[in-house]
Amino acid sequence: ISPIVGRNPLPYAVYALFWVGIVPLSLLFGPVWRRVNPLRPLHALLAGVTRIPADRGLVSLPRWVGYWPAALSLLSFVWLELAAPDRDSVTVLLLYLGCYAAVQLSAALLFGARWFATGDGFEVYSSVVATMSPLGRRDDGHLVVRNPLDGAATFGAAPGIVVLIAVLLGSTFFDTVSGSPQWAGAIQSVPAPATLLDRSEERRVGKECRSRW
Repeated sequence: ISPIVGRNPLPYAVYALFWVGIVPLSLLFGPVWRRVNPLRPLHALLAGVTRIPADRGLVSLPRWVGYWPAALSLLSFVWLELAAPDRDSVTVLLLYLGCYAAVQLSAALLFGARWFATGDGFEVYSSVVATMSPLGRRDDGHLVVRNPLDGAATFGAAPGIVVLIAVLLGSTFFDTVSGSPQWAGAIQSVPAPATLLDRSEERRVGKECRSRW
């Protein structure tokens, strides 16, 4: 394990065990994060304390919102993982996770528990991956092997879905090319902040950690 990650297991747990591990778990067992999301019971507890209806919230969630919140929350996380300064700092990670939880819980209190299905980026990420599983169930409940594209076609269309998929594919592409010498040479002449392009050594170390996992 790299010296950056070795000082504390939190970055490894977040970037490798959680972010990478959610893919095989969702492919095998479905949208697992929907079932284990710790924000859902926290929301139920807060709704009980504040006497806000947990299922309905205070106002209706507008249809035009769609998957935009999930796309933006995933974009914030992949920026944190791939380009943010000091992203392996425990303080930075805890601050990000705390802010993420606060935003998600506030939105859930406002719009109800249904918010998580389209607003929580990690839940939506797990659900998208789960639709591409080669395993599926027939109407009678029996497991069958299927074309992964058949499952992906069942993911509900809604505003923001194109941006959501673009964030997922774009982050994967960036993660692939950003460690190449060609990328390193190309970004030297780009007049953009390093926090957007990621010129840091920690990037290389982080990729080594995930590859070892």
